[in-house]
Amino acid sequence: MCDYSLEAYQSRPAAVGEKLILGRFASGSMGFASGTVCDTAVCILPESRLLLQGIGEGTQKAHGVGAVEEAVLIRLKRGAYKDAVRFSNGAQVLLQHLDRGLTVVVMTQGAELDDPSRREPAVVREPGLVLAEMATRRVRALNQQFVGLARSCWDRVTTAVTGTSAVLERY
Repeated sequence: MCDYSLEAYQSRPAAVGEKLILGRFASGSMGFASGTVCDTAVCILPESRLLLQGIGEGTQKAHGVGAVEEAVLIRLKRGAYKDAVRFSNGAQVLLQHLDRGLTVVVMTQGAELDDPSRREPAVVREPGLVLAEMATRRVRALNQQFVGLARSCWDRVTTAVTGTSAVLERY
């Protein structure tokens, strides 16, 4: 599971026993990578058990945890970011609020691994293709806004000239 904000990057699934580093990608989003360079997002299934090492003092104090803790990766339903961890004391913390450089060992894959129909596909996304798709969607939305504006302007002109609305007469 990788937060939607990382979909512009290449990604791959995590493996049990793998040691990952939490880092900030160029988009500003926090995510897991296998090294210090955040160019490929490593996706972890929800409900996977993790061993977090190097938890910062601020997070320790705010959430009542130690420098090394076991946690479960969860997916929140609300908010701009969805990926979070739940500690054994019940505290939930977004990845965005954890410290860069935190290391994570994947202890078990999520419960979803047992059900192949619910597995996340291992997709390698070409950043250029994703950006092109996003640009195309934005251009389509702007075109729709432009057409609506043009119709509105045309309706105002025809109403001013003829005294009737050309748009309303069509319906």
